[in-house]
Amino acid sequence: MNRKSKKRPLNIIVHGHIGRGNVGDEAMLEVIVRLLRDRFPDSQLFLAYGADTHPKTIQEEVNYFPRTATAIVKKLFRSDLFVIAGGTHLTQFGDNKAAKLAGIMRQIFLILVARVFANKVLMLSVGIGPLESHSSKHSVVLALNMVHFISVRDASSRSMLTTLNYRGPCTQCSDAAFFVPLPKAMIKNRNKLGISVLPYYTSHMRDPDTDGELVDAFVEAIRGWLGIFPDGEVCLLPICSQVSDSSDTVMTDRIAKVFSGDSRIRNVPLQGSPHALLQCMTDMTHFIGMRYHALLFAHRFALPTLNIAYHDKTRGLANEIAIPKKSIVSVEDVLDGGLARSMPEFCIEPSCFVARRASPQFPEKDILPEDITELLGMKP
Repeated sequence: MNRKSKKRPLNIIVHGHIGRGNVGDEAMLEVIVRLLRDRFPDSQLFLAYGADTHPKTIQEEVNYFPRTATAIVKKLFRSDLFVIAGGTHLTQFGDNKAAKLAGIMRQIFLILVARVFANKVLMLSVGIGPLESHSSKHSVVLALNMVHFISVRDASSRSMLTTLNYRGPCTQCSDAAFFVPLPKAMIKNRNKLGISVLPYYTSHMRDPDTDGELVDAFVEAIRGWLGIFPDGEVCLLPICSQVSDSSDTVMTDRIAKVFSGDSRIRNVPLQGSPHALLQCMTDMTHFIGMRYHALLFAHRFALPTLNIAYHDKTRGLANEIAIPKKSIVSVEDVLDGGLARSMPEFCIEPSCFVARRASPQFPEKDILPEDITELLGMKP
């Protein structure tokens, strides 16, 4: 890094999905930003920000800039450290392989530019895979060979690193969102069901018509729950609320429309804020979830939960915190009425649907080791 003055503060570029309305991405970034502050106290942080969607939520003193390839490249020219933070950036999950490969190539391009400009590159609390095509595997190998340190948030991603013959420094960690502080739980005066549902077939299978069947299945389950708890409340939670066909609001709005005029059904505008979600969860009694981070937070509150397992990362979470098998429902089972059939036992025997371990498997420091400056050769 000879071209960069050693007298100025360390410049760190953080590339995640902040400002795009995704509660989970915002939660991970909040923790990763705090860890970067702890590990590199004399630094300036610059966050690539999707300002087109939602207000800024990171409270730390950071600098924001547009989350475009052009803006990131310009920032990398004067930076020292490039951090790809949280989420599954390198994957071909679902049927839309071409779009996923384009996303992988974008990450490779940015990593390559970072290396050309003499940046160290970190990937923190990320998921990797699944990767099905030879082109995607070769592309990801190329990217990983340019990265100085990786922490992966699940065993499946760690296994993928082995498959890809990555030999650089790495750790397995728990998802960064595990380390967001929880608000104090409130007294539960009534039964309250939280619901997270995503447009799975639109986002991953290129089959939007089947999402209509998914809506119907959730409506049936809600009716079953309200039949048991007629004085209860249902909160529809759009965990990802960016403006697109892949937004959870597409699903929550359709469900809310079915129950139009029923004051027991509430569509909660989270706007990407993890703290709005956590506050809403403080007096919940039950939870049905698809989004990974919605499930993670529900289990941190020790809520009886039905987990819609649509991805390896969801099944990985089930293994990490010992979710009972009867709590796990496949997407196919949901379409076949599995949610509605689960309602009686879910409501009458809720303890059978609570994770046996609500704490993370790995400590926070495994996301970004305390000796990272030595590992990177950056210690003064």
